[in-house]
Amino acid sequence: MIGIVGDLHIAPPPEKRMDDYFQVGLNKIEEIAANVERVIFLGDIFTHPKVEPKYVNMLTQHLWYCKGKYGTHFYTIIGNHDVAHEEEEYLADSSLGTLKASTVMDIITPDKPLIISDRGVVYRFNTIPVKYKTAKEYIQGKVYTNSTEDGIPCVDILLVHHEYETGTNCFSYNDFKDLNCKMIFLGHDHKPFDEGRIIYPEFTVYRSGSIMRNRADDYNFTRTLYYYTLDNNVVGCKAVTTTPFDKVFKVEAINKIETQEKHYTEALEKIIEKYENNISVKDIFSIKNILIELNAKESIIDYIKKKYENEGEVFV
Repeated sequence: MIGIVGDLHIAPPPEKRMDDYFQVGLNKIEEIAANVERVIFLGDIFTHPKVEPKYVNMLTQHLWYCKGKYGTHFYTIIGNHDVAHEEEEYLADSSLGTLKASTVMDIITPDKPLIISDRGVVYRFNTIPVKYKTAKEYIQGKVYTNSTEDGIPCVDILLVHHEYETGTNCFSYNDFKDLNCKMIFLGHDHKPFDEGRIIYPEFTVYRSGSIMRNRADDYNFTRTLYYYTLDNNVVGCKAVTTTPFDKVFKVEAINKIETQEKHYTEALEKIIEKYENNISVKDIFSIKNILIELNAKESIIDYIKKKYENEGEVFV
């Protein structure tokens, strides 16, 4: 079985975390390694191109430990935080380059895809350059053959460390629809897709979000961390240990989220109170639509939705 894992972001503990962030990352690696034969990270192993050597050394030792104990093999693509200037040519002068030199982790690059056979299925894991402009040019006219250079049938899978359908420098359905890849896994964006995937006729795109919570973003308040599994050409997902938000983030970070939630909840209550006896308004009443009109983020909407449901109320 193969595990496909979102951004790891090994680094010194973020200021807003009050636990041992680095050790949490190591624990997650071992938890995943104990359940799969191969682990493929979707980039951003590190938060900066060069982190303190002690963190690189401890990560390297831990990967060797997991490999020795469980027999797990480790791979990654390159993320925008892993190399200077988002250029692969700076890999050798980075913490990821040091990790690669240790031979405990292999790097998947556009010119060096990973070909492995797992449970009778041959997979070829491809990737594209990490710099957006270069990657955009790279995939123009690209068509994967689902066959190795030796003529062996294989399943082509694309691993991408870029934004998808958000912002200006992002990829979209039209960029991927003619690549002849049925499965595309996304790193970079820390927020998972609502259902973990988007299904199109030509392919399915997957985004589990980061495996670590290095920022106190509102969507991190309630989400469960997970990674994808690939077994006999079937994609599944498996949760990893997720400590409650209030146990890992400092009070000021929690207060920020709760302040936003309180603001929108109070606005909701005023609107509901004003129109609860107006039949014509109630007929088209939608809490979600009101929150959207109030410019609430999706993550805040999800947070309020869960709060309504936990209190036994209907959220539509």
